[in-house]
Amino acid sequence: MRHFVLILLLGAAWGASAQGLALLASPTGSPLTVTAGAAGFPAVLSGQGSVQFDAAVLDLDSITLGGWPSMNVSAGTPGSVAFSWFDPALTGATPPATLFTLHFSWADSTALTTPVVFASTPTPMEWIGLGFTEITPVLGAAAVAESGWTPTDGGGGSDPDAVAFAIDSVEVVPGEPLVLALTAEGFDGVLGWQGSLAFPAGLTPVAVEGLTGVQWSPSPGGLSFSWFAADLQPVTVPDGEAVLTVSCAVDATGALPIAWSDVPVVREVIGASGAVVPATYGGVELAVAAAPTPQAVLDWGEVAGAPGEAIHLPLYATLSDPVAAAQMSWSLPGLTILSITSPSLPGFGSSNWSMVGEVVTAVWYDASLAGVSGDSLVLLEVTATTEVEGSYPTEWQGAAEMATSAGTLFDVQQAEGAIGVATPTAAFHLAGDWEAGTLTVDVVATQPVNALSFQSALAFDPAELQFTAVSAGGLTGFSAANAVESEPGTLAMSWFDATLNGVELDLDQTAFTLTFEVVGSSDSTTLELGVPALPYEVIGPGLVPYEVAPSAATFAIQPGACSADLDGDCTVDLRDLLQFLTYFGCVGDCPGDFNGDGIVSLTDFMVLLSGFGTEGCCG
Repeated sequence: MRHFVLILLLGAAWGASAQGLALLASPTGSPLTVTAGAAGFPAVLSGQGSVQFDAAVLDLDSITLGGWPSMNVSAGTPGSVAFSWFDPALTGATPPATLFTLHFSWADSTALTTPVVFASTPTPMEWIGLGFTEITPVLGAAAVAESGWTPTDGGGGSDPDAVAFAIDSVEVVPGEPLVLALTAEGFDGVLGWQGSLAFPAGLTPVAVEGLTGVQWSPSPGGLSFSWFAADLQPVTVPDGEAVLTVSCAVDATGALPIAWSDVPVVREVIGASGAVVPATYGGVELAVAAAPTPQAVLDWGEVAGAPGEAIHLPLYATLSDPVAAAQMSWSLPGLTILSITSPSLPGFGSSNWSMVGEVVTAVWYDASLAGVSGDSLVLLEVTATTEVEGSYPTEWQGAAEMATSAGTLFDVQQAEGAIGVATPTAAFHLAGDWEAGTLTVDVVATQPVNALSFQSALAFDPAELQFTAVSAGGLTGFSAANAVESEPGTLAMSWFDATLNGVELDLDQTAFTLTFEVVGSSDSTTLELGVPALPYEVIGPGLVPYEVAPSAATFAIQPGACSADLDGDCTVDLRDLLQFLTYFGCVGDCPGDFNGDGIVSLTDFMVLLSGFGTEGCCG
């Protein structure tokens, strides 16, 4: 191991008859200590200046202040240190012998010597005495520091057998782990290695791995490490591969210079013979990648409602990060806000929103600062204030502001939406089959509907049919008691959802089923749903009435009516008529000879007309 001694020598610049400044250095080796001293000064009101050094050769590790209160010393531009002092009382003070001390390590251990000198850049050299007179100090010669390394290749200051260490450059993202690879060229037959790393605040070392048995510990502004082969077997690492990896937590912005250092542990490589092996060390400056801006898309979507109906209008939010605070304003022309709730934002209530005219403002923050995510951030309940049907747009008023728990603002995109206000419609058709003197008719929804109540009247021919029963389909609880024969040929039906939640019917779902006994002799009969004997009403949630139109259907109730179903689609219709005309006049066993007289004639045509419109022929 090297031994280092700090030697302070006073030169001619320290004469008592002149004001002088000098830089005194430990003569050799690393760590290097350079002390700035003063002598011969009277009382001064202020003093300032700079110290310059070669940043390619020296790394500034730390600064120690002398015995002068209020002295300020800081690293300036690369390769410089700025210092300043000022007496706020304006009474003056005499500078002490030691102003401050600079502690360096060698960035280039192959350098033989390097100067450290007073300068006027970046901070001009300026000293002011009592009476605000300028004092021009005598500056000592540059302090020439020696590395203490003796070249072994005969000249040039480099050794082809030296180990060359480097730190790989990686992308740094705040908040994400950083893994530094310490690589080497020439790490061949090594028994031991030690040193230090220096890096700025914002990097916190959490692990050092690689060489078996490596020891490490954090230090102010970096970490130190040491390793030796416990079995005394030299270790070789292939060129370019990581000898050690250092894992750090990142909480920093800007550039991150990472350098090798000799504080607190001096760099040293021990070869297979036990001798010190020369080494070079290359640092790195990492650029901290900008943290990605959190993204949020606010979208109302398209919502339908009816005049006077309470409409649930969700504000959907697609978030890349949890949101901890939000403020937004929008207008809903022609609509009145009843309430605003949120399934995702804790504590959101009546105090979190207000309305002035048609403009609504909502403000919220997460008291826990944890941040939340959700499919719908704000859920509105609005009602139309007009009976006029149409589209009511949701319009954003200015930019919405949202922030993460760290205070980072989202990049918010606001998508417009609209509420379609229209009277809802419902429709039902009749579908039936007959068999063995019984006609079964289903009342089927032709579009989705959510019903609280159903009321209608159905007309039928009492000479042909006699009502016998009703059974529930999708309308739970529909029973025979809901269908009463109020007068011959008219069936009155009503139903009500006692839960008041509404019952949803899907497309083509049967609401209920009617059963009739066939008592007449006709081939077909017609049923009509929605006749005036009883108002045809379907009521949805919010007691909003649907618009509903009457419907009718003709059903076969005797075999003869379906003899004219030539195409076999279970209905006697125009297609059967067109097909019949192609056989008109045919003699023999021909399709269309309904009466069996051996010729397709006008008599057969009259049979087709009598059954025209008959449905359910496949029953």
